[in-house]
Amino acid sequence: PETSAGGTLTGGSSSGGSGERYVILAVERNEKAEPMSMRFEPRRGDEATVAIHVPDREEALRLLDERGWWALPERVDGEDEPGDDGAGSDPD
Repeated sequence: PETSAGGTLTGGSSSGGSGERYVILAVERNEKAEPMSMRFEPRRGDEATVAIHVPDREEALRLLDERGWWALPERVDGEDEPGDDGAGSDPD
């Protein structure tokens, strides 16, 4: 795949030929989430919610990594977040 001057991916992929392997849906900064926009300038500590085309997952993760984004470790539903005081956690 090639990247145009605007950063849009072009070229063939299993994602229907559009070249889109992921879409950043929303970003969170300082515990405030908002929809992603072209004007958004990422900063260290920002977190994003991303939709990934599953057949192109590895390529999408590589492209996101090149742009300074990386996946957070997955949590199991009901698992406490890091730094959580444990309130509401399952005692078993």
